Amino acid sequence: MREIGRLEFTTGLLPALLAGLLLAAPARGAEVLLDFEVLDDLTRWRYERQAADVPVRELDRAERFATSGRYALRFRCAGWTPGNPEWPAFEGRPPRADWTEFDRLVLDVTNATGAPQKLFLLISDSRVPTRDGLRYSATLPPLGYVQAVIPLAGLAEKGVDRADIR
Repeated sequence: MREIGRLEFTTGLLPALLAGLLLAAPARGAEVLLDFEVLDDLTRWRYERQAADVPVRELDRAERFATSGRYALRFRCAGWTPGNPEWPAFEGRPPRADWTEFDRLVLDVTNATGAPQKLFLLISDSRVPTRDGLRYSATLPPLGYVQAVIPLAGLAEKGVDRADIR
């Protein structure tokens, strides 16, 4: 199996920088899935339950905290106010749908705020509803960095087809 990975985030209340997203396997090493060096990596994201052509205004590229190349994904959002969704939710379509040869997903995430932040990631396929897929969460320390390593073996337990990641 190999590793897949690298993402980066920054937000107003949650300036989190996702440096990259890697898929990894022990025998073959890592393959960069997304590192935000090209603008197309931004267009892969959309708001949950909205049309794909609605741009996600909270996401852009940043030249800080990148661990692969020059750019990281920056996620910025204002504090929650009544009438808005409690948690900003985005869906991304990876450039590679077949993850069968990989055993883990690796994310480098930096929290550029002075407060701890929560990161939630869901991985699914075209059949299993997103929120029923593999779940991962981490607490990002204030002004800190986390390298999240997500074992992909958990996809089978959720009935997610590793050859059809969406």
